[in-house]
Amino acid sequence: MKTTTSLPRFAQVVLSPLRGLVVATGVVMAGSSALGDDRAGVSTLLLRYGAELNGSRTSAIVGLYTSDGVFMPSGAPTAVGTDELRVAYDKVFAAIKLAVKFEIDEIAVQGDIAFARTVSRGNVTILANGVTQPEENRELFILRRVSGAWYIARYMFNQPRR
Repeated sequence: MKTTTSLPRFAQVVLSPLRGLVVATGVVMAGSSALGDDRAGVSTLLLRYGAELNGSRTSAIVGLYTSDGVFMPSGAPTAVGTDELRVAYDKVFAAIKLAVKFEIDEIAVQGDIAFARTVSRGNVTILANGVTQPEENRELFILRRVSGAWYIARYMFNQPRR
């Protein structure tokens, strides 16, 4: 995780209306062991998501989402809820095989809601022709704590300009 000591401009703009926001950007703030626990829980979820994505495991990925979770892939329809998530990920894994690693750039937590900004880099293999090529995406996750555990509530990604 990148370490910063000030809130990035993106977070300042998005979160400025929210008072009392706790932000984790690689530095645990004094007196905030709960923040460290929250950040660790979110990080664990994101790393597990990456592992399940690389393993093309639809059921495991869908289990990481809230029941009303939303997946907004670049260039594809939005999937809302467990059934649509399952269909969307099955389509992804029928078309490609991923081998990527997630880097967490930022995690912000307020109560039972968090967001994370990540970058994934690696390779993608197109299953139709067997061609492997570099893959890089920027991701934004909105997470919700349910019964003490973190789940993906909203997820979207896009490719940076090359």
